[in-house]
Amino acid sequence: GIMTSRPRWLLKIHRRFASKSRCMWPARRPFQDKITKKSFSEDKTKKSAYDEFWEREYKKRDEAKERQKEGREKLEKEMQRSKLQDHYDLAKHKGKVGRPEPMMKPFSKSVRFPSMKVEALEGNKSDLLDCIDSKVTVVIFYGSAMAMRYGQKWIEGIDSFRDNVDVLEVSLNESWYSQLLKPLSKWGLQSSVPPERRSRFFCVYNSISPQKEKLNIINSLTANVLLLDKRGSVRWSSTGSPEDVEFEMLKHFVQELQEGK
Repeated sequence: GIMTSRPRWLLKIHRRFASKSRCMWPARRPFQDKITKKSFSEDKTKKSAYDEFWEREYKKRDEAKERQKEGREKLEKEMQRSKLQDHYDLAKHKGKVGRPEPMMKPFSKSVRFPSMKVEALEGNKSDLLDCIDSKVTVVIFYGSAMAMRYGQKWIEGIDSFRDNVDVLEVSLNESWYSQLLKPLSKWGLQSSVPPERRSRFFCVYNSISPQKEKLNIINSLTANVLLLDKRGSVRWSSTGSPEDVEFEMLKHFVQELQEGK
């Protein structure tokens, strides 16, 4: 047959009309309400469990950062505090860190004296715990020249009932340069400690932070006095320069411990 072709202008009209006459309905989004035409996820008034979980987590992190910042500021303040300021505060209060307890601790609540490596003025090394076994003992810790002056007052007061109690003195040298100055430090102690006290005078040349924490020694720049029973348990303690009432308390406590209380 004979091939007939449509005019080009007619084809253009047909194509344009066909493209406009098509009905292209858009696909409905998932979870869309047919009535309100709004998605359920667009409801901003109600938080999902996922959002609530991360909101709590971020809040915890912010609180942790705030605590860390406060701790850092406190540490910086403590580091800026000089040893001179500590000496001034202790001297102002006669070396007292706190008030002594008016009563002895019962044995059930007491703390056993820990092992502590010491060195005698003569050079012999030993454990201080071996020197306080089966005796009522007073241990005095010194960490400065001011502490030794306070300790001297304690020893003068204890002399009145020295027959009932043993006295041990410990010089604390915990700084990093204490090993370098060890000969000079011993020479100074030997010249300042009376001969009758040298056999019961000991030195520490390393850090004893765990032992101090256990014995509740807060500040080693002052004199720390501990009363131990025959089993080596700490029953009473005091700090700084002694007062008259403390000597009366100590004498009474020593008598009670001698009786086995």
